[in-house]
Amino acid sequence: MGTSKPEIRDGFELLRTGFDLSTTRKLEDLDPQGVTDVLICELFLSRKLAISDIISLSNKDYQTVVQSLLKQGIVRDRRQNRGQQPPNGVERRQQENE
Repeated sequence: MGTSKPEIRDGFELLRTGFDLSTTRKLEDLDPQGVTDVLICELFLSRKLAISDIISLSNKDYQTVVQSLLKQGIVRDRRQNRGQQPPNGVERRQQENE
C-alpha cells in the first residue's frame, strides 16, 4: 500500500481539502476576524482561489491570509520544518544572511 503525496497549493501542504460552512458557527456569532478567517478558508478550499486572488478580493495582506489558513488548520506551517527539505515541488530560496 503506497502513501499518497500531500496536495500542495501556493507552496503550502494542505491538511484539509474541504471546508464546510455548515459546521462553522453562524457568521453573525463570529467576531470580525472570525468572519474573515471563515471567508478566506471558503475561498481557498471551496472556490480553489489562489492566495494572491484572495488578497485582491479581500483587501487583506499576504500575512493575514496565510495566518487565517494556518489558524483554521487548512495548511501546514512551513516554519515547523526548519532544516528539512521542503515538500516535493516547493522551492525554498536561501536567505542572504544564512
